[in-house]
Amino acid sequence: MSLLLILYLGLSLLGCEKPVEQQHDVGSSPSVDLAQTKITEVERRPTELTHRVEGKPVSVTLRVPKSHVKPGETIELSVLFEIAPLWEIRTMDAQPADLATRLELDLPAGLQSTGKWLTPEPERSMSLDRHPAYMGKIEVRQKILVEQSAQPGEKRISCSVSYQACDEQRCLKPAAVKLQVSLVVEANK
Repeated sequence: MSLLLILYLGLSLLGCEKPVEQQHDVGSSPSVDLAQTKITEVERRPTELTHRVEGKPVSVTLRVPKSHVKPGETIELSVLFEIAPLWEIRTMDAQPADLATRLELDLPAGLQSTGKWLTPEPERSMSLDRHPAYMGKIEVRQKILVEQSAQPGEKRISCSVSYQACDEQRCLKPAAVKLQVSLVVEANK
């Protein structure tokens, strides 16, 4: 064996081999960990569409359960908040209203929301006043009706989300983000 080969094998056994760069195609890799991203991502899966914005103490994701819908169908859109440990956001009915978490849907013609946002039961804040607050992972849901008269084609759903993240000692400036997903309305047969 050549001296160079023996040296290479020896270094490999010690974990000193040359690092190999790994390349990942985010668009085609189903195992991309969105929690590790710092930018806005749109992920397409066969059964759901997701638009996620990663933040420091709070990450927000807009989801619809599938990419194709039919007139007359009702789907459930959801907004998922992932709140870092020791942080919280106010509930949607918090007082004063400018501190409340707000979700505003912008739906195209042919889609309409039905009923109110379905919210989880809040916990009690860590602050001295113990106001109701959301912590950890929470999901807020809204039913969307695809009207019988909905025209076929791609429809963009937008949701403006605003919230204020707080810990026991301070609150950050209110944050606002606009999330979007697209659906395809199939032709009515």
